[in-house]
Amino acid sequence: MRSDDRLVLTCFAIVLGCGVLMACLVTMGSIGMIGWTGTVLQETSQAYQTKAVETEQAYQVDIKEAEMLFDEAKDWEVVFSDSFDTNENGWEDDAFSYDLVEGEVEVADGKYYWDMEAIEGFIYYDYPEIDVLDDFYVEVEAEQSRGPVNGQYGLIFLYASGNYYYYFTITEDRRFQVYLLRVGKWESIIPLTFSEAIQPGEKNKLAIIAIEEDLYFYINDAFVQYVGSSLLLRGRVGLLTGLRLEGDTAEFAFDNFEVRVPPDAGE
Repeated sequence: MRSDDRLVLTCFAIVLGCGVLMACLVTMGSIGMIGWTGTVLQETSQAYQTKAVETEQAYQVDIKEAEMLFDEAKDWEVVFSDSFDTNENGWEDDAFSYDLVEGEVEVADGKYYWDMEAIEGFIYYDYPEIDVLDDFYVEVEAEQSRGPVNGQYGLIFLYASGNYYYYFTITEDRRFQVYLLRVGKWESIIPLTFSEAIQPGEKNKLAIIAIEEDLYFYINDAFVQYVGSSLLLRGRVGLLTGLRLEGDTAEFAFDNFEVRVPPDAGE
């Protein structure tokens, strides 16, 4: 495992509609248990900010507005792009065996392959060394070539630390979801939601636009949901997968990971 914290494993138990039972963090070789009743800690970091609000919900937004924003984002400045023809960006690239998962991640043949076997339920992610972002567009092409239909894959975003981040994933049974982790407590921002835009057994493009407090989510260029009042305003972006049950195995592949920022970014 790397000496930094770019790759983190999280074991979790989630009861849909009933909140979070427990989370377990594995970071840089150390393990910490976080109960669902834990107190929210105050952290200071230049890498992120948090809003002083208790909850956030998905809101209705004008579809035309979301589609126009998506078109505008095509002209934003590209600040990071990886077609995985090589591993010049230093992604994790090796066989591994940890307490919760074992397998291999490899950049090969123009894709980034993640071959996973769950020892327990887990989330596994990695992100490149790029600047912390506030307003941004991020996209990736992703697919699951084998494994259970409830395996999840997609994007981690607004990553501030191992205790604060969002993820946006899809499953092979054509559902998507957005979760927030705050100090070991999972919060369902968008519950598992069916979408005809998802193409099982094929490559799917996931994209996110973050503008101030607003989050827009797209699958295969189709707008699928909007979230207002984001609790995290700055952070990193990367790739994420997860399996829920002991003994589950799956292979995922990522391609054409790209990050753009609007013309006024950083002002």
